[in-house]
Amino acid sequence: MRSLLTEIIRYTEFLNFRPNLDEIVTRLATDFLAPLKISHLAVASLITPTRFEVIQEYGARKGQSEALFASLASDFFTENLVQTLMERNLIISPRDNKTIISPISNGKVTVGAILCESEEEIKKEESEEAQAILLLTSSYLFLKVSDSHQTSSLADLTVNPLTPRQRQVLAGFIEGKTNHELALELGFSISTIRHETMAIFKTLGASDRKEAAKIAQEHGLI
Repeated sequence: MRSLLTEIIRYTEFLNFRPNLDEIVTRLATDFLAPLKISHLAVASLITPTRFEVIQEYGARKGQSEALFASLASDFFTENLVQTLMERNLIISPRDNKTIISPISNGKVTVGAILCESEEEIKKEESEEAQAILLLTSSYLFLKVSDSHQTSSLADLTVNPLTPRQRQVLAGFIEGKTNHELALELGFSISTIRHETMAIFKTLGASDRKEAAKIAQEHGLI
């Protein structure tokens, strides 16, 4: 059995050949995550903090991935799935201990997620090894997922892509208000402010509040 370090080196060498999304998903399922006995694997782009759009799948349950992502988002809705992913880097579904989800992120903003289903309950040591591989995948896929699902250039927008609530939150960014201050002023929960913040970052392709506010002002979105 290869050591984790050996597997990381081997996987890094694989990524150096600049594989496409289909090649990555297939090799993850059949090779690099093989100890998990993967039956289904999917890569999805984050549309809102609770909705994902699947862009690549592997396994017998093709076509069911978006429902699986929705189910996981529902499980973690009260604590914000996206924020939880950013904090933990990997989540094992509490429903069956057979499904894991990992973010596609640059460390500041999450643009998607990787979902893996195992035929058996996932052991702690297996999840820790999978996390190392999935973190490498996350970094590699970040720009691919961001670029492939940029539905329109901000420079060419004729319709404001931000909701009225998001524009209110953005205005608060510009004024330097905290999440707590915005929640009190707008009458929303702090969790809702966080949800909208992540949606704003995703829509504008921003990595933080300052960048989001700058983009929005440059394009007349607020």
